Amino acid sequence: MPKPNRLRQIGFSIATALVALAVCGVAYHMVRVRLCDRVLTKIDRLALHPPSDMSELEWAVHVYWTHNLHCNAMPLVYAPYSSIREIEQTLDDTLANGPDRLAIDAIWDSYAKMTPSSAVYREKYELEKDAIAAAVAAKGSGYPYVNDYQDFVQYGRSRR
Repeated sequence: MPKPNRLRQIGFSIATALVALAVCGVAYHMVRVRLCDRVLTKIDRLALHPPSDMSELEWAVHVYWTHNLHCNAMPLVYAPYSSIREIEQTLDDTLANGPDRLAIDAIWDSYAKMTPSSAVYREKYELEKDAIAAAVAAKGSGYPYVNDYQDFVQYGRSRR
């Protein structure tokens, strides 16, 4: 039978290992939180750089729905870290080279491959996003919910 001192040492070692694992788990989670926050901030920054072939409002629709896609994809919980990093790199490249509609489509493609919930979101809402963008392009400020998109752009400007 082990001596009481030896049992205490074993118990202390186990407790120390559990605390170390918990600290590592929390640290890893916080790294993922910061990454997801950076990605969302970069998506929002896209709204400030409309391509020359789109109005600011039409572009805001595409970026607004991409913001929603990110939130509905739940990458913090379900996506591999490497997939989130790839999207961040795509956003960095897009912001550096000037965003366009093809970049938004590529981002939606990446999200659809990243998590099941983002694939469902894409299937359900991508056509709606495109229809709203077309309506906003045609009606401009006459579109019924245009304030949502204008506020989205203003919020992005205020975060600069």
